[in-house]
Amino acid sequence: QYATSNGTATTADADYVGVGLTTLTFNPGVTSQPANVTVNGDTKFEPNETFNVNLSNAVSATIADPQGVGTITNDDAIPVITINNVSVTEGNVGTVPATFTVTLSNASSQTITVDYATANGTATAPADYVAILTTQLTFDPGVTSRQITVLVNGDLLVEGNETFNVNLTNPVNATIGDATGTGTILDDD
Repeated sequence: QYATSNGTATTADADYVGVGLTTLTFNPGVTSQPANVTVNGDTKFEPNETFNVNLSNAVSATIADPQGVGTITNDDAIPVITINNVSVTEGNVGTVPATFTVTLSNASSQTITVDYATANGTATAPADYVAILTTQLTFDPGVTSRQITVLVNGDLLVEGNETFNVNLTNPVNATIGDATGTGTILDDD
């Protein structure tokens, strides 16, 4: 008989379909039989993972090696991080949020981090927007999208549209495909 057991691959994470105690029969003269286990595909970046096929309860034979290890080889690319561009109308008083979306190309089983900070363009901090010094953004396993909010200051100045940037740096467990999100402050005066 054979049955599966988890290694680094688990049925809870849907890496493979577990097999309960199943009997293999070798008719006279037969020397091999398949013990099939279904492996589930995914698009999640993860290390290679393993599961076990355990033999037990031999009848008319002995078991020399009671465990086979199945290795699921990862074929998914390391996630690529991108950030979008945002336009907001500044308003006359208070602040308006400029919300950038930072996206992974695919999910990962690992925690991913990337640093971000704002940088002046034609818009300058603190007059036009509230600067963000280097801050870390974290993607927990399975998460593919996070947001960064920059506060834009309202005013009554006639100054034309202005821009600032949100720059991504220092990725961990990912690469950066688009490192700069441009925020455009639309003048409404």
